[in-house]
Amino acid sequence: MTVRCDIASLSLIQGEKYSTQLVRSFKDKRVDTVAKKDITMLSATSVIKSSVSEGLTVYEKPKSFTVDFDKDIIKANLMLNKVDGDKRTEVASTSTFDKKQATLSITDDLARDASYELSIDKLEAKDGSTLVGLHKTNFKISGGPKVTAVNVGKTGVALTQTVVITFDQPLSDTQNIAQFINAKGVGATVSKKDNQVFVSYVNAPKCTDFTINIAKGLQSRYEVVQNEPWSFGARTICHSVSTIGYSKGGRPITAYSFGNGGRTVLYTGAIHGSELSARRLMLAWVDELELNARSIPADKQIVVIPSLNPDGVAAVRRNNSNNVDLNRNFDTADWKKDITSPSNQPLESGGGATAMSEPETKAIAAFTSRLRPRLTLSFHSVAGYAIANQAGDSSSLAATYAQMTGYSNMTGSVGAFEYAVSGTYDDWISERLGLPSVLVELASSTNSEFYRNKAALWAMARS
Repeated sequence: MTVRCDIASLSLIQGEKYSTQLVRSFKDKRVDTVAKKDITMLSATSVIKSSVSEGLTVYEKPKSFTVDFDKDIIKANLMLNKVDGDKRTEVASTSTFDKKQATLSITDDLARDASYELSIDKLEAKDGSTLVGLHKTNFKISGGPKVTAVNVGKTGVALTQTVVITFDQPLSDTQNIAQFINAKGVGATVSKKDNQVFVSYVNAPKCTDFTINIAKGLQSRYEVVQNEPWSFGARTICHSVSTIGYSKGGRPITAYSFGNGGRTVLYTGAIHGSELSARRLMLAWVDELELNARSIPADKQIVVIPSLNPDGVAAVRRNNSNNVDLNRNFDTADWKKDITSPSNQPLESGGGATAMSEPETKAIAAFTSRLRPRLTLSFHSVAGYAIANQAGDSSSLAATYAQMTGYSNMTGSVGAFEYAVSGTYDDWISERLGLPSVLVELASSTNSEFYRNKAALWAMARS
């Protein structure tokens, strides 16, 4: 006697284990178990490799696609569809099978800059197994070369520079790119390698606008054409950098200069090295000036020195490497050798062995004397004050700065600080040069408070 079982109707899962029993029944009652056996279903056929993967962008001009399986294949339905939203358009193709590999071949080139779906179903392996459901792979066919990155920003580009333009794919080895790529505003040479173009220039003028243009028609290595023009505009650096002197520890004191006008506004920070917010504000101001250099008045030169005390900044210490408070070391009528610290502790020789004894003091004094700035602003923290040295129009400028920032205008106030102050930079500017300055005390010791100060900084530049 032969016993048959309709396996297909059971919808058993490929690769799973099942227990089987052959039982004998009489009048719908089990009376005996004739046989018992555990069985394992054939494992499903799996895709192990494909010439396209999910989300891949294909840059060449493919004529076939291959899919490798873990078993020999007898038949399968391979289909390639062009996908446009919810619309799918079948691409004419033929399929062949060779052991564990299936190949879908096409005759016509695929549309560029388009999405496709490769699907496989109704597969039967030599051992009778199938795929688990429909297998789909979505991929894209690229358009022509597209720019993906440029190695410089829109502003602050070096005066001698190689601008590297990176594309999403290698460029043609035979096309003359000079016919498609040019630079205006700077004299430049153009070269390429693989997927990058190099636009090089030397000794460009400061603060010069330039544009790099790529015309449509640029080809990839696979002769796929770029159909849209591309342009990149930038500006060379608008400031010069100079070293006005060196600290006791040999660190440079750096000045950033913008504009060519005959009247100078000088901004300084961190004469006390522990007042890091002042340095951070000055560095942010340098970035702002570079970004908006066209807004600097034509009659002005703007000079920024973020750190008058680089040794103190490096050590996060108020005084310099000689333990001298640089803002007590200037040759003023009230200079003192022995001073009081902000905590009202005596500091022997804190004002220096003599007035102007420190290299930092000498450097900034010589630089300021040479510039003779229309206005000097010196930034400190953390009182939240604006104080004029009362020379020239400094009092009105301090009032303006205080009003625009919300700081207190302490010009002329007795006891603005709870400790003795002597030999300051701002008093020296008044006594020795007769020029206006405004001391600004930020309200934070760490935060630059740039946006609180931004409008006032510009107002002083235009004063």
